[in-house]
Amino acid sequence: MIDIRQLRYFVAVAEEEHVGRAAERLHISQSPLSRQIAQLEERLGLTLFERSQQRIRLTRDGQTFLAETRALLTHANRLESLGKRLGRGEEGGLCIGYIENAMHAGVLPNALRVLRVERPNVHVALYNLRSTEQLEGLRQRSLDIALVSEPPDQNDPDLMGFQVLDDPMLLALPEDHPLAKQTTLTPADLADQEWIGVQHHTSRQDFISACIRAGFNPDIRMIQKGLSRNAPPGVVLREVPWIAFTRPLWAAWHRINLRPLVETFRKVLTEPPAT
Repeated sequence: MIDIRQLRYFVAVAEEEHVGRAAERLHISQSPLSRQIAQLEERLGLTLFERSQQRIRLTRDGQTFLAETRALLTHANRLESLGKRLGRGEEGGLCIGYIENAMHAGVLPNALRVLRVERPNVHVALYNLRSTEQLEGLRQRSLDIALVSEPPDQNDPDLMGFQVLDDPMLLALPEDHPLAKQTTLTPADLADQEWIGVQHHTSRQDFISACIRAGFNPDIRMIQKGLSRNAPPGVVLREVPWIAFTRPLWAAWHRINLRPLVETFRKVLTEPPAT
């Protein structure tokens, strides 16, 4: 393998056409520089310079080798710069898994918006997966961050997590519904209403249990696959704090993580959105 340092020395001597001036430019002594050039020629089996007492000039083969050397050193400088940017988390890629609630609640869109401003050169790949699939993706290192409904076990040897959201449920009513203008809502007011629920068995059962604990049994007849945090036109949102039902969201990642970019995104997730 050719020594990059020797190549830099070679370019300096070729450009100065004088070993002494090249040595001054490189801030080294003349004798070590001459030895490095001789070692490079010996390694290549190639005469790079025509030498005389007055000056040192490239051979024809040396001229060809100089052009390729400059191209290589330019790429090496770019590679070094890229490595430093990756090390600072300024570039690179993120693979993020998420459940739909991360989108609906605005957590993931807000975090991506901030990341795009702070790290415009970062490439993000998003994967809508079930929580169990995301945690497995973290273990296999195919995901960098997972946004899941339940955290990894505290004693999990591989994964860590923190809660980013514990979203309370809101009651959505048509604006012309009698309850939409009612000042105070009670469990009895909701007992005989028809409901639109989420098509997810576990969430539906948890919601029904929370309603029963609050004092009524919801009559859920219609199912909606997707929900939006923002109410569409004609819909009124009302808080029902006596229903103890929330939708938590957790961020998870692998314990062994050496990538600054993952740490950057974790910090973005914990910051409150700009108002």
